[in-house]
Amino acid sequence: MMLLRGSRVDRSPTGQQPWMAGDVDMLRAMRLFKEVGYDGPSVYDHVPEMMGDSERQEQAVAFALGYIKGLMKAVGVDG
Repeated sequence: MMLLRGSRVDRSPTGQQPWMAGDVDMLRAMRLFKEVGYDGPSVYDHVPEMMGDSERQEQAVAFALGYIKGLMKAVGVDG
């Protein structure tokens, strides 16, 4: 799930730093996905850099997946 800053016409990715700095309220977005009956995949777009992580960024990927699963749990979606 990519976080963007700006409008539909003029937007830019927030990049990796600072983490979660976009204009999108991700919890609200997840609620809306549930409300409209979206049943497709939810995947991370990028992950934060974490000190001591491997080149494959396993810790950061686990963080991103846990964040998505936490959002799903918060709105009552099984994942």
